[in-house]
Amino acid sequence: MASTEVERHTGIDVEEVPSAHWGWSTENHKLIHIGGLLAAGFLLLTMHGNHTGHVEDFFLIGFAVLILVAVVRDWWLRRRGWIR
Repeated sequence: MASTEVERHTGIDVEEVPSAHWGWSTENHKLIHIGGLLAAGFLLLTMHGNHTGHVEDFFLIGFAVLILVAVVRDWWLRRRGWIR
C-alpha cells in the first residue's frame, strides 16, 4: 500500500548530511541579519571608553557602517528574489 505522507525534498541528501532530516542544514538568514545588526551595535557601543583620541572612533564607525551595508544589501537582494 502506498504511503499517504507527503515526502519533502529539499535538495540535500540525508545520507550525506544526517541532520538534514530534522531541517538543520539550512541557513537562517534572519538570524544572520540580527547577528550583523547586533555586531554593528556592539561596535558603536564600544566608542564609549577611556580612549582620548578619535582615530579608534573612526575605525569603529567605519566597520559598523560596513557591516550595516552588508546586512542591508543582503536583506534587499533576498527580498527582491535576486539571491536565495
